[in-house]
Amino acid sequence: MRFKQLALWMVQRIDPQLREAVERASHLCKADLVTGMVGEFPKLQGIVGREYARLSKEKPEVSEAIYEHYLPGFAGDRLPSGP
Repeated sequence: MRFKQLALWMVQRIDPQLREAVERASHLCKADLVTGMVGEFPKLQGIVGREYARLSKEKPEVSEAIYEHYLPGFAGDRLPSGP
């Protein structure tokens, strides 16, 4: 809930038009942590969440945000491509 509240606070100041996608992505982005897949393979955080979101017919910007909120994962890693 704190993550979602912070995300909504930020989107209101940066780009209010993205509120719906940010609200949905922030609600779902940590759900993959309770899956057996991520428990077994922690490096799949975000990847599994993105795929579950795609399979659940979430909007593409929501599924990509679920993946990209883990970026950068280390120094020199790629940065998120979207807002």
